[in-house]
Amino acid sequence: MKDFIALLLGAMIINNVVVTKFVSMSQIKAAGGNFTTASRLGLAAMKVMAVSAILNFFVFKYVLEPLKLQSLDLIAYTLVVVLSILLVSNIIKKMKPEIYESVKASLPLLSVNSAIFYIAIDNAAQGLDLPSALAVSIGAPIGLFFAFAVFSSMMERLDYSENTGAFKGTPALLAAAGLAAMALGGLAGIF
Repeated sequence: MKDFIALLLGAMIINNVVVTKFVSMSQIKAAGGNFTTASRLGLAAMKVMAVSAILNFFVFKYVLEPLKLQSLDLIAYTLVVVLSILLVSNIIKKMKPEIYESVKASLPLLSVNSAIFYIAIDNAAQGLDLPSALAVSIGAPIGLFFAFAVFSSMMERLDYSENTGAFKGTPALLAAAGLAAMALGGLAGIF
């Protein structure tokens, strides 16, 4: 249980895929400086990432590995991610139609979200067992949502601040991401 919590917190904070690996920064930039839109897209991405990471673990462990088809992992992961997006979007549409209307244009972009694929590939590459894969598959989406919320709030604040021409938009976002990566890197020895 101690390892589960350490992996969960590590995936959420210390090994946050967006901040430490700079994966999925383009989607955060595309969400813009609107916190509401970014948080809704972050929640949708979080749900898709969690569902697809868990399903991809089972596909890799019980289908691809026994049949010696590891080279087809990206094709299998893509199919699982697309099916996960369909599943999650149908659930959101039925339960929260107002949220679905605000993010329905961005949902197809989740099929090419690099963070979703990164977790599936990283879980397989590390050879994690089921509890460890579950911890990472739950922690990484929470970390992704955290990154969406923090960076959208920061971009919203940067829109109202007086910056020089060379430090507006993407350069400021990347500088902040670099500072966040350094700050989280200092926590690496804890877990």
